[in-house]
Amino acid sequence: MKMFAKTVRSAFAFVLVAALMLGVCSSPIALAAGDFGGKTEINYVSLGDSMTNGYGFEGYDQRNETGDYDFIAGKYVYGEGSYALQFEKYLENKGYDVNHAKLAASGITPWDLLYLLGASDYVDDGWGGWESYVGDYTHEELQAYFQESVAEADIITMCIGNASFGAYLVQMVTDAIGVMGSAPAVNPNLTLENGLALLENEEAKQIVVDIYNDMKEELSAYSAVIPLDVDVDVLLDIVAYTVANFLLSYEAVLDEIIKINPDVEIILIGIMNTTYGMTITGEGFEFPFGDMMDNTFEALNNYIAAVPVAKQIAGEYAEAKFYYAEQPTPEFIVQAFDDLAAAGWENIDNGRLDGQLVRQRQLD
Repeated sequence: MKMFAKTVRSAFAFVLVAALMLGVCSSPIALAAGDFGGKTEINYVSLGDSMTNGYGFEGYDQRNETGDYDFIAGKYVYGEGSYALQFEKYLENKGYDVNHAKLAASGITPWDLLYLLGASDYVDDGWGGWESYVGDYTHEELQAYFQESVAEADIITMCIGNASFGAYLVQMVTDAIGVMGSAPAVNPNLTLENGLALLENEEAKQIVVDIYNDMKEELSAYSAVIPLDVDVDVLLDIVAYTVANFLLSYEAVLDEIIKINPDVEIILIGIMNTTYGMTITGEGFEFPFGDMMDNTFEALNNYIAAVPVAKQIAGEYAEAKFYYAEQPTPEFIVQAFDDLAAAGWENIDNGRLDGQLVRQRQLD
């Protein structure tokens, strides 16, 4: 069994180890043994962001280039190699007639998903990327569609959180140290203290603290090359707050899905290190920020796999069935970050990067 990162030393880690030993968390392939109550026609819902909808794969309708973009009518186009379409084919090969509601939009965060599921107010995070991918529907129409689809689902795959740790986190970090040619711009609210204040669960708080301390230890090795005007504590605070925000919202999303559909089957797909290969450089310094984030993502994925098990042991999620699938290591992202650094965020030609940003795990 793979050893877990030292960043997870909480009860969640213990529960996850026990669950894996007992076979509670299974591979999606194990669904071959299920019969969905004898049904031959099943409703499948794919939730997530660009790591789900196959952004960058052949066939993906980037920014509605075809003009045929009716999201609710199911014409929202996923890339052909996406996990979601591969899983749909897998189910069809097992003899099921699959109704696939494609609800993954690029740039969507767990908080956006909570809003669309009717569980929170609208949060304007300054990005709004997901809204440009779903056509001209009102928010009320989208909320109704999301909630109805989840309520009627027999099985759901969910991969949410990549956007929070992808462009958003990278933007905040690079802004904080001014490596894109602008003066440092720090959001004073993004701190470890404020992140911990979001959480009531002590195990989740410990995950945040451990990630903060582990990254601080790793960054100390580069203290001799990091300029004095780069505030390392600011970088650590940004990561810690982002982690805390994710832990809070991810569990809330699961709670809402189970509230809407208590006996659904869910495949939770781990998030990938979307900072993989990212090296932050400046005059006289260089350090591999992406490599430092490896432990963080391992801890987060351990958390994703452990949360439903811990909930079920506590008597919650009693009727639902959960599975866990890993993401691949995204070596292709290295070139994407090189291009981002060369072009600057405001000047990125999205089409030029399409083929580099996403590669999904495919089912056999």
